[in-house]
Amino acid sequence: MQEKGRLLEELHEIAERLLKVHRAAEREANRFQNVRRATREELYRRVCRARDYASALFAEPITLADLAHAACLSPNHLLRSFRQVFGETPHQFLTRRRLEEARRLLARADARVTDVCQAVGFDSHGSFSALFRRRFGLSPVEYRQSKK
Repeated sequence: MQEKGRLLEELHEIAERLLKVHRAAEREANRFQNVRRATREELYRRVCRARDYASALFAEPITLADLAHAACLSPNHLLRSFRQVFGETPHQFLTRRRLEEARRLLARADARVTDVCQAVGFDSHGSFSALFRRRFGLSPVEYRQSKK
């Protein structure tokens, strides 16, 4: 009997989390103004598809055209819509995603900074280090030392 109560409680927690996610997605979709509800929902799905594609392949060289193709939108429409929904461009999203992954790798692995830089999709060690410092306030080497 106790097991059944625990399972119902877990089910309730899952349902609450799903409702929160649904409400957040609805708020994001409603950022599209002056379009019908069905159009908003479809456009939101497509923009999310581009974001998920970018997130999954963040370490690969991805272009706006690649993302637009994945979302079945023109590059300009995707750029405008992506910024409207997520508050950043696809390029900014990719850069942020790459830097977050680099931070995770630097905290856990003993790989060289250059290897981490390349593993997360940056071509230039210099631009990677500058972006990392701007985002986290420390160079990649300083960040790694602070985590030891």
